[in-house]
Amino acid sequence: MKCILLAAGYATRLYPLTENYPKPLLKVGEKTILDWLMDDVKEPVDELITLYDIMRRTDGIYGGRFSGAGFKGCCMALIDPDKSERILHTVEREYLKVYPALEGKYMAALCHSADGVKL
Repeated sequence: MKCILLAAGYATRLYPLTENYPKPLLKVGEKTILDWLMDDVKEPVDELITLYDIMRRTDGIYGGRFSGAGFKGCCMALIDPDKSERILHTVEREYLKVYPALEGKYMAALCHSADGVKL
């Protein structure tokens, strides 16, 4: 299993401490809240971080994010559809340079985004 530590929001209940400072970086004792959370992570997430970094550097990928629920961790990206095959090839090649043992143990899929929710 992989994990994502969500560190977002305004943390208004901690004002004034968080008025100009992000909650995950507040110190509790000698460590930040984020450091305390990271201490509880049992498995590395290096594979996902590497994948995200490759996605950030790949031409034709406009942006990406982590997700996880039910997928044991994944990255999703918004891409230029005219570059989809080249993007898949580039990301796979660069990822397997770093993690050759994962060949055949991952999946990449292309899908079309919906037009939002309609009421």
